[in-house]
Order: sequence, then structure tokens, then C-alpha cells
Amino acid sequence: MALLNIIAVFSIVSAVSSTCTNGKCDVDDATSFIQYKQTVTAGEERQFPEGEAAELEELDAESEESKEVVFEEFTAEETEGDGDGDSLPDGCEDMGCLGDGPSCGGNELQCTAHGFVVRGYYKSCGDGKPSCQSGYKVRCSSCPGDLAAKAKPAPYPKPAPGPALWTAPAPAPTEAPAKPPPPAETPVLPTNAPVYPPAPFDKYALGNATLALKNAKATAAELKKNLSAAEAVVAAVKKNISTFKDKEEEAHKSFESNRETAVSYSKKKELANITVFKAQAAMNTAYFAQKGAEKGAQDWGDKAKNYIAEKMYYEKKLVDMHHATTSAQHLVDLAEATVKKATSDLAGAKTAQSHHEDHEEEENKYRQNLVEDGLEAAEKLAVKIAQEHSYIESTGGDRNESNIPPYGGQ
Repeated sequence: MALLNIIAVFSIVSAVSSTCTNGKCDVDDATSFIQYKQTVTAGEERQFPEGEAAELEELDAESEESKEVVFEEFTAEETEGDGDGDSLPDGCEDMGCLGDGPSCGGNELQCTAHGFVVRGYYKSCGDGKPSCQSGYKVRCSSCPGDLAAKAKPAPYPKPAPGPALWTAPAPAPTEAPAKPPPPAETPVLPTNAPVYPPAPFDKYALGNATLALKNAKATAAELKKNLSAAEAVVAAVKKNISTFKDKEEEAHKSFESNRETAVSYSKKKELANITVFKAQAAMNTAYFAQKGAEKGAQDWGDKAKNYIAEKMYYEKKLVDMHHATTSAQHLVDLAEATVKKATSDLAGAKTAQSHHEDHEEEENKYRQNLVEDGLEAAEKLAVKIAQEHSYIESTGGDRNESNIPPYGGQ
């Protein structure tokens, strides 16, 4: 709309403030087109700057060619028409369509300039010629004098609404975080030399260790399944980002193409306005093509904004999915560590049972060796817990045992 206002003002100013040769038309007041035609010198007698002369010669050549108008035969279905001009009186002859694609400038003047009546506006007339990406082709009909007065020209179609602004979908409900494993108990180191009495034999140790191993393996399998699902979602999100990036680039190219087309046709409109009535038909065609291209540029511009918004949405979602993947991997690591511990406990239980059956004294020696190994492991575990607690205290924030590196990163 702003561009149309600028064109209208420029046309009026050009008509009012023009200075003609031989001093025949220095006018300062508003001058109508009829007065303007009577006061200015003929087009061939004017003197134009060198830069404009070439453009005017090209325009004159196009005007000569336009004297022989070739109508495009209408072969499309009648239901494809835009407008209600198909209901013309009986006796009117269909002449075909006018308007060249892809940026069509079909308008009522193209029909009335030949004494025809507008029958409808179409994106394609169905004869294989380029269809209209913006604007419309106008279909004309020839009606006898008595029928022409009764014929109702088809109105120009109303502009289609632009694409709706894209909004990000509502966030999915956040799943409750997995329950963190209970913290390991800190062993209490003895303060004096321990006494190693014979350890009581637990006949359920083997069964309990086997059950713990089974449960640990099931937990690890479920967490691996969750990890695979998270990685699949990450791949889909990456694909969406790439898709919408390509669409945004394609929409931006279409936007620039339509904008350049609109500027080109606006230039043609102003050049046609110089010769007023001689180029009136060309000016109207360029004007309607310009408005169609402007509408197309606005629509593609809105689509480009929507694609940018969708790309940003999926980029944010990708960050969330990376975090979920990292968390799932951490839980898998914990589960695998649990499996290893359960396997070790099972092996210990089997060995304990075998030595108990052999000899009580040998069992006591084994228990003493096992206690010594446990003492060393407890010392290492105490050092590990101390390092991790020191890492948490030093880092601050929301750090805890589930989101820090083992042994404090050392």
C-alpha cells in the first residue's frame, strides 16, 4: 500500500510540474489528464535525456507489438474461474485470456480496450502456457451491443489472506526425573587391630546375589532402550532443523524474486505513464502484475519468518535432547557399574560356599583375606567419596553425586 501511494503521488507531481519545450506548458496548478494532453507537445517532438530515450524507444517498440493482441484459448474447466463473470447473457462469444505468466497483470482494461466484457479471472487458462504465480489472467467475451449493456463484468478477485504466523507448539509435559540411586554408605574404619572370628555362613547369599544381578541387568537394558529412543529423537530434530533451514532459504529466494519483479513492474508502470493514453493498457497490465508480485513477496516474506521461527524452536529442542541423552548415558554408566558389582558379589558368594564346604579353617583364612580386600576397597571408596564431595563443595550450584565426574574428575 505504501508503494502504491508513492507511485500515485509521483505520477501527479510529474503531471503538474512538467516543463515542456517551446514554453507551451509551464503550469503550477493541478492539471487533469485531458488538459495535460491538450497542452503538451506531441511525444515525438519532445527532447528527453539520453538515459530515458533508450527506455522510451524500447517502450514504443513494445507498444507497436501490442497492437496485434493474441488471445490465449480457454480450455480449462469452468469451475476453475475466479469471480462470477461466467454468467454472461447468451449470445456472448468467448474470446480467450490475456496475461503472461508467471507474474500476470490481467485487468479489466485489457478487455474493455477492445470493446469486450470481462468474463472472469484465472490462474491458468488450461492451454499449457505458464500459469500465474502472482496476479491473474483475464478472460474476455465479445457481446453484441444490446447484450453488452446487460452484461455484468466479473469483479477482480479479492486478495487471498497471507500465511498465518507460525507459533511454537506447546511444550510437552515434563517427565519426572528418574530416582537417583541411593548414596553409598561410608565405611567406618576400625581404630584398632581387628579380630577375625569365623564368619557365619549365609546359605541365602548365592540366591540373593543372583537375584541382584538379574535386576541390575534388567535395569541396564531398560536404560539403554531409553538412550536409543533419545538418540532417535535427536536425529529427527536435526532433520527438522535442516528441512526448515532449506525451506527458509527457498522462501527467502522467492521473496527476493517477487520483490524484484514488483520493482521491475513498477518501473514499467511509470514509463508507461509518460505516454499516458498511448501506453494506458501496458500501464494497467504492469500495475496488476506489480500488485500480484507484491502480495507474493509479502506472503513469502511471512513464510520465511515462520521457517526461521521453526528452525530456532528445533535448535532449542536439540539442546534439550542433548541434555536428555547425556543424562541417559550417565544412568547407563551407573547401571553397568551396578551389574559389575553384582557380578563380583556373585563370584564371591560362590567362592565362599566352596571354601566353607572344604574346611572351616580354610574358610576363616579366606574370610580374613576377603576382609583385607574389603578394607582396601573401603579405603579407596572413602577416598573416592571424599574427592567427589570436595568437587561438589568446590563447584557449588546444583551439583550432586549424579551429575559429577567419578573421583572428582581425577
